[in-house]
Amino acid sequence: MAITNLSPSPSASELVSLQVASDLFEQSGCPVRPRTLKKYALDLGKEIVRKGRADYASWDDLLDVQYALYPG
Repeated sequence: MAITNLSPSPSASELVSLQVASDLFEQSGCPVRPRTLKKYALDLGKEIVRKGRADYASWDDLLDVQYALYPG
C-alpha cells in the first residue's frame, strides 16, 4: 500500500512567476501588474513563494486572484 504525502503547498512544477502570470493575463485582456497580483493573493490567503528575486504562486491560486479582480 502506498502512502501519498498530502501537502497544502504547491509543488515546484505547479508554480508560476507573478511576472509570467501578469504577461499571460495581459494577453487575455485582463491586465494586472505583478505587484497587484501579489497584494490580492496575500489578501485572499494564497501562498507566495520567493525564489531569488522573483515571487511565485500556484497557477490555480492566481486564477482565483484574476477572478477576484475581474469577476465575470
